Amino acid sequence: MRLAGISYLALLLTVSAGMAQTPEMIARVEFDLTMKRLQGVWIPEFQITGDGLEAYPVKGRSLIVSGTEFARLDGGKNVQSGTIALFLGDPGVMDFNITDRIDWDLERANFTPDKLIRKQKTMFKVDGDVLTIAYPVPGRNRPDDLRAAPNRQVVVYKRQVEKIEEPKAEKVPVVTPKTEKIPVVGPKR
Repeated sequence: MRLAGISYLALLLTVSAGMAQTPEMIARVEFDLTMKRLQGVWIPEFQITGDGLEAYPVKGRSLIVSGTEFARLDGGKNVQSGTIALFLGDPGVMDFNITDRIDWDLERANFTPDKLIRKQKTMFKVDGDVLTIAYPVPGRNRPDDLRAAPNRQVVVYKRQVEKIEEPKAEKVPVVTPKTEKIPVVGPKR
């Protein structure tokens, strides 16, 4: 009996060890979850400055993430697109690898076309429907946190939630079953 108990325990430990999650597996799951959390249309709502949280000063901009691709829109027009690369942490690191662009106003004044930024190195944190990204000012290094500081812009995005229209309920007629009196037939007394 004792031998059977020990054998069962050894079998249970072997099966459990085979299903244990390695650090690599855990990191992969966290990465996949973060990528899923980033998907969607993000509207800049606030920016964090030295004075605190302020309304984002420009209307009509958005950041769209689909898979590992992104697009930045300004007034509904695609002004920048490419791919993103993530490195997890708290906050995480996100690189925007820019492949197509229309010069943004900040870069137009500062750079000639041959010196335009091809990789924007940012810090980020996604929490539900809120995405915070710290962008470096063009020509500066990656921010090391999400706080307001010189030479960076910290933007707080809110996920655009699609409005799902409820189907209009059709009026269903109420049906009442007809009850008929069924004669009870049985032996006569």
